[in-house]
Amino acid sequence: MKLRRSDYAILGLLRLGPGSGYDIKQRIDRSVAFFWNESYGQIYPRLKALEAEGLVKGRETPSARGGVRHVYSLTRRGAKALDAWIEEPVVPAPPRSELLLKLFIAGEPSLPALERHLVAHARDLRAELQQHAATHTLISDTEPGDVAWTLRRLTLDFGERTARAELAWAEHALEALGELT
Repeated sequence: MKLRRSDYAILGLLRLGPGSGYDIKQRIDRSVAFFWNESYGQIYPRLKALEAEGLVKGRETPSARGGVRHVYSLTRRGAKALDAWIEEPVVPAPPRSELLLKLFIAGEPSLPALERHLVAHARDLRAELQQHAATHTLISDTEPGDVAWTLRRLTLDFGERTARAELAWAEHALEALGELT
């Protein structure tokens, strides 16, 4: 089976510790969602496929709601596959932005809608910056100077710097639109 990038994301998040599909989604939302996302609809089928390949091992545990919960752990084979993928060259992915596309193709009648979109985008970026601050607590399980801490901190730093730069651009764009009206 040829693994997908989603598979490697799941393997990597399981490297942080065992978890259910729900746990994996929560880890994504609390840590890497600003640069990587997976839906529940992607996670659960991929976990079953990864288990069939022997890359993760699932076990049933009692659920707090009275049912059964499937908790997965990374296997030795899964860790080797993950490490091999990390060694591969990064495949560039072109950025996609619906906001920028709308700005590029819009005309004068669309200025009020574009302004609303930019205001909403700036609000979302401010919320993202607050989320980054909250994410600092997630990486506190390792010590400063530790390799894992440094690598996680670098990804968080990228997200914070990118969000700050994009927020500055959104504020500039709002000013520019204001000058057109």
